[in-house]
Amino acid sequence: MSLCEIFIQEYESKCDSLRCELESSEWVFKNSLIGPLTFLEEGNEAVETLLGKAKARYPDSAVLWKYIEREYQLIPFLQSALGLKSLFKHNCFAAGVYQRMGCYMWTIDQHIAIKSFIHANRILNECRGGLIYSYFIDAERDISVKKKQSAIKGGIARAELYTPVKEEVIKLLYKHVPSGKGWKNRTMASKAIESDLLAFIKGQQKLQEGLVLSEEELVTTIQRWGRSDKDVRAAFEATVRISVIKE
Repeated sequence: MSLCEIFIQEYESKCDSLRCELESSEWVFKNSLIGPLTFLEEGNEAVETLLGKAKARYPDSAVLWKYIEREYQLIPFLQSALGLKSLFKHNCFAAGVYQRMGCYMWTIDQHIAIKSFIHANRILNECRGGLIYSYFIDAERDISVKKKQSAIKGGIARAELYTPVKEEVIKLLYKHVPSGKGWKNRTMASKAIESDLLAFIKGQQKLQEGLVLSEEELVTTIQRWGRSDKDVRAAFEATVRISVIKE
């Protein structure tokens, strides 16, 4: 078997492996990528047309090789910015061009032919690596989505821990509001219910381990809820003097 035949056999073997790996993969784009595998086949019309035009334009073999090498090293690099799917398609085309170029150049300049065969095999390896990489991208995306969903659920669960405490704030504000005129300001209202609310929180903490509130910051927390929670805010607005709230 000649060296040229060895290169061709190696190329065809990798093409078959690539097709089998793509067809058995779980890549969501795989069905749209089966078609570009035809670029790898001998006699592909698109590849033969391109090479025919290039050979007519650059009759000198060295100049032809420089053109092919420049074009099909640059194009995959540019296509990589468009994503793995686009890069896979253009790499298949580039591998087909290099393989046909190698066959064409074998009787003209074996040095160029060997380099072209090597490029074709290298690109096929990149395509096969891309299939593996796509799996990890999809897996990583799934993990990321699950983490976000867990974080959202966790955030909702943590928020629900404080719902009974906020409801107690509202209850205490109405219970202890000075009759007739209300509290002078929100700070006074928060301090007035602080001790009763703290006793309620300690009781809740026996039932809910995740409930954490600083005793030292309790007044500040009550006032913050008075701004961020619509129900607590409404309770403050109903029990604190209106003239002060407007200030």
